[in-house]
Amino acid sequence: MAQTTLYLLKNLATDVATPIPSNTTSALGRHGAAVLPLHIVNAQVSRHQADLVHAHGSLLLTSRGKHATAVVRGGVVIRVDERARDVRAGDAIVLCAARLLAAPAGPVAFEDGDAAFAVVVDDG
Repeated sequence: MAQTTLYLLKNLATDVATPIPSNTTSALGRHGAAVLPLHIVNAQVSRHQADLVHAHGSLLLTSRGKHATAVVRGGVVIRVDERARDVRAGDAIVLCAARLLAAPAGPVAFEDGDAAFAVVVDDG
């Protein structure tokens, strides 16, 4: 039987890690409305900011919110829209990304208000 990879979203402000359920689509958004309990209170994050699909060992992110969503991979900020983007371990998902998208190129520094989450693999 094939082993399913267990991915976690680790809040970059609090270090709290939340498992991403396998074979499902999880809504990411502001506290109280989303499927995953990410405890986001930033009003700039929509109640349903993005969908994160975890299926067949892959992760796909689609933006659904009013405000910008992004993935940061290797220091590069990638805007996410209604077309699904692949997400990998080591990436960061940023649900309040306007500041990062407007910033000049250079090192990416996250702030508490960014609602940023690292994608990590649970090594068990």
